[in-house]
Amino acid sequence: MLEKMDRIYHSCTTSYYADRLYDELTFASRLSQLDGGKYDQLLWSAEQLIGSSVQETGGIITPSIMLQTEELLSPISSEAKGYTIRCAGHAHIDMNWLWGFSETVGVVTDTVTTILTLMKQFPDFRFSQSQASVYRILEQYRPDLLEQVKKRIHAGQWEVTAPTWVEHDKNMPNGESQARHLLYAKRYLAELLDLCPDDICVNFEPDTFGHNAMEPELLTQAGVRYYYHCRGNEEIPQLYRWRSASGAELLVNREKDFYFAKVDGKMALQALEISSASGLKTSLRVYGVGDHGGGPTVKDIERIADMDKWPVFPRFLFSSYREFFEEAETVRETLPIHTGEINFIFDGCYSSQSRIKAANKELEKSLYVSETWDSLARMAGVKKHQAGRMIKDAWEKVLFNQFHDIITGSGVRETREYAMGLYQEARAIVQSREKKTLQDIAMAIATDNILKDKDADDEKFYLATSYGAGVGSGQVERGQGFTRIYHVFNALPYERTENIEFRLWEWAGDTERLAVFDDNGRRLEHQILDTGRNIYWGHSYVRVLARVRVPSCGYTTIIAREDRKEIRGTFHKEKRQQIPERFVLENELIHIVIDSRKGGISSVVDKETGFEYIGGDEGGVFKLITEASRKSISGWTSEMSAWLQGRYKQIEILNNLPAEMWSYSGSLRQSVFWKASFGNGSIITAEFVLEKGARSLRVNVNCDWNERGSHEKGVPVLSWTMPFAWMCNHYLQDIPFGTIVREGRDADLPALSYTMCRDGHGHGVQLISRDTYGWRCNDNSIGLTILRASHEPDPVPEKGICQSEFAIAFLCGMEDDITSQSRMEADCFTKSGVISNGFHQGSLPLTSAFMSKEGGAGIHISALKEAEEAGIVLRLYETEGKDEETAISFSSCIRSASYVDILETKDTGEVKLVSDNTVRVVMPANSIRTLRVIFTEN
Repeated sequence: MLEKMDRIYHSCTTSYYADRLYDELTFASRLSQLDGGKYDQLLWSAEQLIGSSVQETGGIITPSIMLQTEELLSPISSEAKGYTIRCAGHAHIDMNWLWGFSETVGVVTDTVTTILTLMKQFPDFRFSQSQASVYRILEQYRPDLLEQVKKRIHAGQWEVTAPTWVEHDKNMPNGESQARHLLYAKRYLAELLDLCPDDICVNFEPDTFGHNAMEPELLTQAGVRYYYHCRGNEEIPQLYRWRSASGAELLVNREKDFYFAKVDGKMALQALEISSASGLKTSLRVYGVGDHGGGPTVKDIERIADMDKWPVFPRFLFSSYREFFEEAETVRETLPIHTGEINFIFDGCYSSQSRIKAANKELEKSLYVSETWDSLARMAGVKKHQAGRMIKDAWEKVLFNQFHDIITGSGVRETREYAMGLYQEARAIVQSREKKTLQDIAMAIATDNILKDKDADDEKFYLATSYGAGVGSGQVERGQGFTRIYHVFNALPYERTENIEFRLWEWAGDTERLAVFDDNGRRLEHQILDTGRNIYWGHSYVRVLARVRVPSCGYTTIIAREDRKEIRGTFHKEKRQQIPERFVLENELIHIVIDSRKGGISSVVDKETGFEYIGGDEGGVFKLITEASRKSISGWTSEMSAWLQGRYKQIEILNNLPAEMWSYSGSLRQSVFWKASFGNGSIITAEFVLEKGARSLRVNVNCDWNERGSHEKGVPVLSWTMPFAWMCNHYLQDIPFGTIVREGRDADLPALSYTMCRDGHGHGVQLISRDTYGWRCNDNSIGLTILRASHEPDPVPEKGICQSEFAIAFLCGMEDDITSQSRMEADCFTKSGVISNGFHQGSLPLTSAFMSKEGGAGIHISALKEAEEAGIVLRLYETEGKDEETAISFSSCIRSASYVDILETKDTGEVKLVSDNTVRVVMPANSIRTLRVIFTEN
């Protein structure tokens, strides 16, 4: 219909009048098409009028021609004005992306100053801001601007769309981190800005690189009803309902253009597109310049106001996001439903800048442990004060670093350095809190009845030198003499039998006579890890491994001393015969053979069934991969190496290189070491560790990394791969607050801590990572990306000593509660705490469980924290995909228990008490529930 008009338009001199008329005719033509050619005759007449007029003016569209044409088309006006474009102004402010924090503060304050000035100049102008961290910056650095923002909020010009601390990545932060974004952001802003938390109901995520499947379940529990995103599956319609497996649902707008697109007449066509798909005659247009703040311009605002006056065009309104979504509610029931994840773009972001990723994982785990002990200690009456502001401060630092250009490793050096500084500060808070709480519990334990060594006061053993040794090592010595007391703390909600390490500081006894006992005097199996005496800042120590059973969410006591009853003869220890060195790791469950030439895993056999897990070539292979820097994605060619993985240009098997190997064996722990040099002077050392009672092989990697990427050379990558003895097309992975089964693909997939593949006959392999997020699942194998030397925007993100730890679990007979067993295997990196103690009176027994969980194999606990108001809060989630229930018992009497929302502001139902200290929690399939418990002592 518009072919002739296109020719006329492109032959005319560009002008405001030509652009306006062309946009109106384009809109009218599409409108006519939707109505079976209703206005085609009018449009043909308009073309004739314009064509003859521009011949007379020599290719110029004059104001007169424009007005005549608009008058001719006036019969279309009322229908055109039946469509509305809601224009939401915003400023996309990346937290520390291509700049440091000082510049981020400058971007925030300058942008807010601009917006406030525009609001004075244009009273109808509306603006929305989507990150709580922006308001924190104003509070700290420009409280004068914050006061003006508050006034604009309550005048209806400024919309708060900040239910999260930052616009965070949705795949790598764990479920509890994402819950804390909502908890802290909404509570903080409600108090700071005098808002109701329910007013903050839009989650605006324009630049997030992917969206996990549990978002609807999580967000709705925090009062979020609406979701906006730009990146993700382009097959999804613009307006839809996103439903989680639990049935929770969000109303979603997927940006059809881009979140800082140009303000022009083409915006009008979106109203027709969304109307055709949904029946809604209103569309949302997000505008605001760039990634570096700034936001809407005077030109944008004036253009929107002007287009609203065009007679053959939709209405243009300055709007909030919420107003658009509330209007979209009228067609909600007619909208299509999407289930599952909306993933993902930028596969390089799951491995770039490994230090940031490792620190995030460490802090998430440490925060869980620290908060657990704070809560249990208060419940038991050991401590009265709350962690309060300190823990929130640590969380805020971690949450800030989960911004979608920080945790993803797509920032510059200054971004990385600032992030690592925040992690250090958060780590100091968390570790000091945990140590203080465990010491408080230890001082409340009655140890005075433990049998003391009769020679404990003999000065010849230099008793005073041990007390206080080990400062900064993680275990400070508080005992003296030959009898030492240690408390082992387990923060996980199930009993653990594990091998724990502790240090005997300045112990003058005979290590040949050293014995370890439990609190009932039963001898525990132990292994001395260091045969000689190590020196740490002037103090010596002996490192010991003991096999200990620790109650759930509780502690036990072990005693180390010389066993005077056992007299060993002293014999010359030099070997009398030479035995060939075998690189075999074996316990009562599995038999593992490490290739003595290459250091790979050549065999893993289940000793009960005889099943061989390794298929074909050897497993456990380290590779140095060179990726191409240039990659095409959706027709777009990019060299953004931090974001995108390129094709494999070259693969070097490091196990084929000359290497050193040696082994270490003991009754509780066996190790094989492999060391090789490669590339540009890099050195890798891997320790393969098998412990008694374990079905998993731990791999500790230490790499002096000297590889550097470039556009010409490509991107060097260090990976590790494990093949299986069966065909595998689907892989189970853990995601925030859930699990998902994905098809294999030749690109990194994001998972929190593990990836698993089963053979369908009771066997499986699970790869677990302490530090990384990128998993390569294809060719009947699971690969882990350990290091990746991306070079843009940070040219040298990995230089120096890099450490990583992961485990490969060989599973057997786990079909019924697969995710429960997988979660427990992944918890292998949640270490038990060890506290040294002396002899004193106390109110607590030598062994105790503060909390226990019975039943509900697929129900997991993501947080045990002090409530924001009173009592403690447990966050639980279900992963087996079925309705389950569990009984949770405490060591204190319960006064009341109820379900609450994630913000802890609304009770959502009572919890049944089984007894005065036990509650029964019912969990619908794939759900998240937050439980608040108040004890009689509180």
